[in-house]
Amino acid sequence: MLIAAILVVALLVVPAITRSSVTAADTVKAYLTALSKGDAKTALGYLEGVPNTVLLTDAVLKESNTLAPISHIAVVKGGEGKTTATVIASYRIGDKTLSAVSYEVYRIKDAWKIANGVNPISLDALHGLHATFNGVRTENISNAYVFPGAYKIALDSKYFSIDGDATFTIGSPEDAAALYDVKTALNDAGVTEFRSLVRSAVEACVAMKTLSTPCGMDITAIDLSGAS
Repeated sequence: MLIAAILVVALLVVPAITRSSVTAADTVKAYLTALSKGDAKTALGYLEGVPNTVLLTDAVLKESNTLAPISHIAVVKGGEGKTTATVIASYRIGDKTLSAVSYEVYRIKDAWKIANGVNPISLDALHGLHATFNGVRTENISNAYVFPGAYKIALDSKYFSIDGDATFTIGSPEDAAALYDVKTALNDAGVTEFRSLVRSAVEACVAMKTLSTPCGMDITAIDLSGAS
């Protein structure tokens, strides 16, 4: 009976010790490490809760790490309260260094959960463009969330491309604001096609033998009798 009682106490105490030994800083580091490994499911487990996970998948995260892997993860330990903590972390996304990133962490039951681990984004600027965002089609996505990482916009168009850099490094809501200003422009193939269409239209007009043409080259005002 004594041995059984000791075993019961041990089973109750050891998990409690294990749980309490995990700090808020440990949680943030584990979260960022999961991102660096492309493990979206594990990363989501460290978050307090996200209402929209359409872009928080292994596939999207894998593409992000291909574009710009997360590395050089470091967190500052200490300074946590009984139920809340602010953890300062630094890491790199590709060649961009993010320093003094502040994570708000809350103790929920026996685990620390990160409240601001993902960034809200708007993809309204991509509507009607037949675009993809790290491989995910954006027609039905307006507002979503993304992990810290790199994201590439691609257009399913032969003649149009994103005007400027199509890859965005998003480590904060401020970084995500750049998505509001996404614009498109004719690419080289589009310019060539446009010029070809204009040239064909002009040549067709020049070849017309009528006095009135649909392209602004009318000569109906000329008096063919010799008097103007």
